[in-house]
Amino acid sequence: MEFVQLSGLRGDGRRGNEVRKLGCHFGAVVDCDGSAMLDQGLTKVLACVHGPREVAQRSARPGDRRSLAVANFVQDTFTQVIQTELFKGSQIDITIHILQADGGVLAACVNATTAALIHAGVPMVDFVTCCNVGYLDHTALLDLNHVEELAGGPELSLTLLPKSGKVLTMRMASSSVRVTEKLLQQLLDEAQAGCQLIHKVLDSKVRELVAVAVKKRHGADPDAEIADAPAYQ
Repeated sequence: MEFVQLSGLRGDGRRGNEVRKLGCHFGAVVDCDGSAMLDQGLTKVLACVHGPREVAQRSARPGDRRSLAVANFVQDTFTQVIQTELFKGSQIDITIHILQADGGVLAACVNATTAALIHAGVPMVDFVTCCNVGYLDHTALLDLNHVEELAGGPELSLTLLPKSGKVLTMRMASSSVRVTEKLLQQLLDEAQAGCQLIHKVLDSKVRELVAVAVKKRHGADPDAEIADAPAYQ
């Protein structure tokens, strides 16, 4: 099967260095402190945040092996950026619902969690964005869809702090293709570029959210105050 045509286009019409269309709706769930519905291509994820709140007894995490892997990745990522020192003796619970999976699920879960935490007003040192990248037909492909993931080529998922460029966490899926040092560096570079592209979209969505909030609460010109809004820029 050919994943990159002679024209340089993939099966869904994107070029190798293009991410899928990203949509984000804040406040999708009302009975929590913050929530975000994120669409990354045909992948749809809902993230809900409860807290910070008093520490309660934690129950064992339900779910299959893949769900637990996603949960651990998300936890490992966000414990590095949430300013937990401000909430000693408290806990923050994050619930993620994968409503539709068409590739890039791990990245979508991270990006939805970022949006939900911002909506909940949880202070973080920076945005966190995530993007995966694969290597098919001798080409690095950003933001793989389900068909591309099934091809079995090398796949790297990476989380990034866009402002500082710091890589937080990454995961390489197993592949029968040998990953050389040169190829790994290429995948790292492409994934970081993809994270920056996603950050631009999420940042604009957050600014729209803040502008509406400013207008509702103060009746002010949102454009005049948006620069001072906590948009994690």
